[in-house]
Amino acid sequence: MQDSSQLREFLFSSNIQQRNEALNSLIGMLSSNESEEQLEAVRLLSHAAVGDAEIQNAIRRAHGLPAIMDLTAHPNNLIRNEALWALFALTQNNPLNKETLRNLNAIPRLEPLLREADPIVSSSINILLHELQTAQAFAVSQSPNVSSSSNQPNH
Repeated sequence: MQDSSQLREFLFSSNIQQRNEALNSLIGMLSSNESEEQLEAVRLLSHAAVGDAEIQNAIRRAHGLPAIMDLTAHPNNLIRNEALWALFALTQNNPLNKETLRNLNAIPRLEPLLREADPIVSSSINILLHELQTAQAFAVSQSPNVSSSSNQPNH
């Protein structure tokens, strides 16, 4: 494992290969048995994702969203809050990441955490849940209505 200062440098590098290597290392650290590594990794990913769609998409493509989602169930409250904050950062102005979270069944997994999270994190997650629910309702309303075709008269 590289040290966190080198990962941070590579993560914000304009060199795409270095950035992708740093992302992959950090995503791997999310599954570490060491809480300090998990916390450092989720923090770095969260900070990198704020306002950077390219990083947000790279984290999704590297399967980072499921790993971060798993950390929302971590017994350490600090790691859980950081994971929640990271999910919020990863979904801002990013419909594909929101869709990925919906596909990960995020809504029922996140709702109970609203009461436990830090107030600022809870507020951000409340916004995220609203966006996920709104997008889900829109997707359902846009799906083909199978029953309407059976109501048409036969000729």
